[in-house]
Amino acid sequence: MARCRPGRSRVFESVAALLDAHGLADVREESFDHTGFSGATLTRLMRSDGVSFVLKRMSIARDWIMRATDDLACREAAFVDASIDLGDAARTPTVGAAHDGDGYALLMRDISTELLTADAISIAQLDAVIVSMAALHARPAPASVPWCDLAQRLTLLTPTTARIAAAYGAPVARDIIEGWRVFDVHATPRARTIVHGLIDDPSPLVRALARTPAAFLHGDLKFDNIGIDPNGRLWLIDWAMTLVAAPAVELGWFLAINSRRLPVSLEDVTRRYASAAGMTTELRTRHDALTVLCGLLLRGWRKSLDAAAGDGDELRWWCERVEAAAFVLS
Repeated sequence: MARCRPGRSRVFESVAALLDAHGLADVREESFDHTGFSGATLTRLMRSDGVSFVLKRMSIARDWIMRATDDLACREAAFVDASIDLGDAARTPTVGAAHDGDGYALLMRDISTELLTADAISIAQLDAVIVSMAALHARPAPASVPWCDLAQRLTLLTPTTARIAAAYGAPVARDIIEGWRVFDVHATPRARTIVHGLIDDPSPLVRALARTPAAFLHGDLKFDNIGIDPNGRLWLIDWAMTLVAAPAVELGWFLAINSRRLPVSLEDVTRRYASAAGMTTELRTRHDALTVLCGLLLRGWRKSLDAAAGDGDELRWWCERVEAAAFVLS
């Protein structure tokens, strides 16, 4: 698949101008703890009226995910600039984007109190997320954003891109490299063959995904990026890997990254999503197969580290289902 190219030429205001426009010109930036590992930096600013904001700064010179996905024009800033209508599916707290030198910045309302906690979530919260996910996937995809390339998204956490992360000094690189090493020890032989084949050449999976309807995907639906406000509305942050592709890409990542915090089984999540999305039986068969292939390709390294630590049940689950899913690649 061809790589996405930047869309129309964009002219962003400076960070100083962005802050000034929101009454933050003379406000001191404070440190802000976050769980991201791409290289972006976040600070908090408290306005005189008590409203809290978060400023996210990113640059391809410091952000290995931007480099690994050829994000030359800052996809997240372009997404904000496009003013995409998300309908009732979700909301974004970002109020503006800026560009200074080689870096970009996003100014967001602080929704840290509404983000899902590090604990397991409730079934009601899960259902709210799944319904909103299906609604987002049903939204028309605008043409004004330089979408993340599908093949690059699928191979983001493979040994090749881990070397990019290592060059940027990202600690996660060590885990990715070690995780794929122990994958060869703990995964089933058939699953190893399938996944290593896709790491070397993801095009069979890209073609298989193209045979199902494409949708508008957030691209990084981990619970750390999801908030639910008191009115039950969904808020999403980190749109850096938004793309147009089969929903299986989103659900595979969602299952694999969030598995330890889910209140129901992985099979139950897939059933709930299929129901929310109104999938036919025929479509769901392919969708479920593609979901597990995407999930293990994206997160097999982490499941293998867990297996090496003595918890191999989930890796076995993924391997069994990937073996059964291989039919969609032919």
